[in-house]
Amino acid sequence: GPAAAAAANAAGAGSAANAKMVVPSSPTQAAELLATSVMQLGYDAYSFGVVPSLGAAVAGDAESYQYLVESIRRFPDATTFSEMVRAAGFVN
Repeated sequence: GPAAAAAANAAGAGSAANAKMVVPSSPTQAAELLATSVMQLGYDAYSFGVVPSLGAAVAGDAESYQYLVESIRRFPDATTFSEMVRAAGFVN
């Protein structure tokens, strides 16, 4: 449906430049990889399906909540953000 398509699009699905092949080296690592993948799918379904629907129901504004989810997805990881802040001249 549209929520799944939005989640796949936001996640960069189909982008060969961003694709990384992970090959588990043990059954434990395979189980962890599967659990992580399942959790990511659940988070994506919640983020791109439930959150905008709740925004529409509660605030009458699904688009703002869709933007919120997408902006969270685009926010840099902690290390990158820290480097950006330091590069801008901020220090502890």
